[in-house]
Amino acid sequence: MLTLQTEGTTLVLRGTPAPTAGTGCEASAPGEVRCTPRAGVVVGFGRVSLGAGDDRLSVAGIGRLNGGPGEDALEADGTSGVTWTGGPGADRSSGARVTAYYAERKAPVAITFDGVANDGEAGEGDEVGTAGAASAGQGNDLMIAGATGSQLDGSDGDDQIFGGAGADRISGGRGREILRGGDGADILNASDGGDDLDGGAGDDQLDVFAPASAPDALAGGPGVDRAFVGGAPFRVDLAAPALDAPAGETGSYSGLEAVTLASGGGVG
Repeated sequence: MLTLQTEGTTLVLRGTPAPTAGTGCEASAPGEVRCTPRAGVVVGFGRVSLGAGDDRLSVAGIGRLNGGPGEDALEADGTSGVTWTGGPGADRSSGARVTAYYAERKAPVAITFDGVANDGEAGEGDEVGTAGAASAGQGNDLMIAGATGSQLDGSDGDDQIFGGAGADRISGGRGREILRGGDGADILNASDGGDDLDGGAGDDQLDVFAPASAPDALAGGPGVDRAFVGGAPFRVDLAAPALDAPAGETGSYSGLEAVTLASGGGVG
């Protein structure tokens, strides 16, 4: 097992077998390497690749980790901002500030913060824990938030992303998305048009960029909800809930207490 942590301005790596000291580092004890950055450099660990094999890493710090091939496990403390790419194999990660990174995947992935080894591509068997953040890939992905609030990014593809009981930040990325906030004060963002957003319970914010050729469907749900609409110059018709574009295309909205048009549109 390897442990990676910061002590003051020093980065400390401990493990068995003993890590090898690189440039700017020195072996300070059996199985221990210490690295002291030059003045003015923020302490962190940049990028770390573990290579092939079944690795286990405990982290206290900020940086990007790549588990490589094998069944790897990452344990991060509650203050660590870690971006984790597990790589091939059934990998595990835990920590409230860990981002499970699948953005380079082309096949569809499922990312569900339920503590079950059912994440990644079909049959991969990753486990992303019960809290944290995630970036999906270029396929048509499924993402489900944890109970305490998650930050989810669908990237490319026609994704389905579901918030949980906490305050979630959900970004659909490019594609036709289905975004559901669930309970809590959520922020939902969609960029390409033709998306279906529902904030659910709580005071939510729905941000969309909706070309006239692909309007969105927006639902605020219970709570005091606000929508920000950009793209083509839409007009909001309060008498017949719709977002009307000059091209004759019509989106829809419901359950919204405020709508802000960032495109020179109007409210009628």
